[in-house]
Amino acid sequence: MEWLRCGHHVHVVSTCTQSRAACRMLYYLLLRAVSTQQLAGVSPNKLHFLQHDFFVPEGSKKALDDFVKAATKGSLYVLADEAQWIVDINIFCDEVLRQVPLLHLWAASYFFKNTPAGWQVECLTRPLRSPPAVVREVEQDASFVRDGAVQSVH
Repeated sequence: MEWLRCGHHVHVVSTCTQSRAACRMLYYLLLRAVSTQQLAGVSPNKLHFLQHDFFVPEGSKKALDDFVKAATKGSLYVLADEAQWIVDINIFCDEVLRQVPLLHLWAASYFFKNTPAGWQVECLTRPLRSPPAVVREVEQDASFVRDGAVQSVH
């Protein structure tokens, strides 16, 4: 919301089919907030939804092209969910930064080990809306336990 209040175009980016629902929800929640709050100078036309699939061979290239086209005056404001699906997030972000020097990126991922070097990391350590039974089931998931890619909340 702060980026929108400052008059920037904000791009909500879905990185794969698994992130579509969450990204669309975020997009519509932001759109509704902009519309209902009717903040001075904040236009719903400044909020954009981009859909990509980084699993397909040309997914990263298409996303990079879209990011470069979306940048205004060398700056770009992006919210990306499920960023762990970007095959090599380090290479991708380095290339975006090379072409869009004023990149403002907020990316969510449940895999904390894939964070590019030098990035600020905030780990959420408390489930926000999950009942204890759901949390216990998730903590028993073999992929979380096996590779340790998801930080434990204990």
